[in-house]
Amino acid sequence: MIHKPTSGEMWDPCVFWHKDAYYLFSMLGGQSMWMASSADGVHWRPLGPMIENAPFAVYKMFVGRCRDRFILDHGSHSGRPGSWNDTLRFWESDDLVHWTYKGKAFDRRPDQRWYREEGRCDHMYMIPKVEGRLEEGFWGYCVATTNAAQPHKALGMLESSDGMDWRWLAPPAFDWGETPQQLMEVGGCERIGGRYYMIQGGRFDYMGHFGYSVFTFTADNPEGPFQPDLEAYRLCGSSHDLRQLGYRGKLGEIGVNYLASFARGNGELLLTNAMISMWQGTEAVWFAPIRKAVVDRRGHLRMGYWPGNEALKGKELPVDLSRCERVHPVKQKDGHVVQAAARRIELRDARALFNRHGGGGTIALLDGTFDLGVGLVLEGTLTLRDPSEGEATHRIPVSAGFYFDEEPGRGKSILLETYGITRIDRTDFRKGRLSFVREDTTGPGCATVAGALESRPHRFRLLVRMDMFEMYLDDVLVQSFFISPQSTGRIGFLVEDGVCLVENVKAWRMSL
Repeated sequence: MIHKPTSGEMWDPCVFWHKDAYYLFSMLGGQSMWMASSADGVHWRPLGPMIENAPFAVYKMFVGRCRDRFILDHGSHSGRPGSWNDTLRFWESDDLVHWTYKGKAFDRRPDQRWYREEGRCDHMYMIPKVEGRLEEGFWGYCVATTNAAQPHKALGMLESSDGMDWRWLAPPAFDWGETPQQLMEVGGCERIGGRYYMIQGGRFDYMGHFGYSVFTFTADNPEGPFQPDLEAYRLCGSSHDLRQLGYRGKLGEIGVNYLASFARGNGELLLTNAMISMWQGTEAVWFAPIRKAVVDRRGHLRMGYWPGNEALKGKELPVDLSRCERVHPVKQKDGHVVQAAARRIELRDARALFNRHGGGGTIALLDGTFDLGVGLVLEGTLTLRDPSEGEATHRIPVSAGFYFDEEPGRGKSILLETYGITRIDRTDFRKGRLSFVREDTTGPGCATVAGALESRPHRFRLLVRMDMFEMYLDDVLVQSFFISPQSTGRIGFLVEDGVCLVENVKAWRMSL
């Protein structure tokens, strides 16, 4: 969303900080690795393919510091007939730019005591056994297909004294409880506040999550047992298989956050993703904004707004809320009210007051058109209120949020409900009645924001570029998703079944 690193397709980014720069690594074309560097994590300088046309496949990679050297591992093929990514390969560097393959002696294929030889063996995330003491050795967590006797499907564990020569261990223990056991791929394991947080991604039906999603497991020890963190289990992802909604090919997966990976920044723990985009009729994979790994007061891992993304803000754009245009309903109706001043706008939908206006909802667009090809940062506060206080038996959730205009009378909306749900809908009012087709739902069990609290001002951050947007509420990720590549560039606010107060809105052109 923030940076398209090459004209080729980029998958599964890995980010590593060293000295005064961030380094980005990604797959490129099946047998190459592409790199970029950045002083701020936002503006990237392409370095080009640093591994090019290797004699074997180069899949997802991770980078770690091992004493005076850096080590890179990635999934690959062994070359055995009928094999797939069944081999870990290792490279070393002293500057993070020039890499030397360690050779077949350092390759690792599955240890048949615990893992299937014909199974998958792919990228490994490395952490020091003792933080800050690299001489104590390392733990490694990789994708590895376990034997049938194991209670989980695709996680392996290794250890090394020097970060170069790795020895297989038994898979980490898992306690799934009542949660379905699923095939996943690891995005890393980190020690935070004395606990171990493991993130793994996959595509399966759990609590309505049909799209690719990443889930969080926690343990007190590096070997487990790891348990699903059910209150905030889905770290990120999507709820619908969009092919069921009429999208074709990779568009059936567009907009989701693919495998989330831990990344070590400048003294902080980060999270990275890739997103599929559809821009000017071309499918592409983009590097999403970096997020901060946040563990809240209850011990749940969440994707937080990374302060480094402030570097996205370029020229400030004027915003006058008194100039907003109500586009639905077109004619004034009782209860569908927009009251606005320069820094404050209140949208009211009558349905919560009278509960008889089918097809209600109020939409007001900001004045002017934004250049989404350049990108936009929008910030402010919003407050959802239910004016039907005292009528608890008739109360329904207030929904409010943002509307992206794609053509007259039709667009995309992201709505926060006071009943703990966040919706992304196709939104249509061309026939005078507001209708929705659900494309994504965030609810219970998600670490991303599900809904908004009634009568509480929430700070929002909205990042929009080309056909993608990303929203944060109180500095926690709500969702990343997509809009039409042919959108009009107009953005506004929508309320359904209540009142939405929007205040202190500021806008910036992205500095990319």
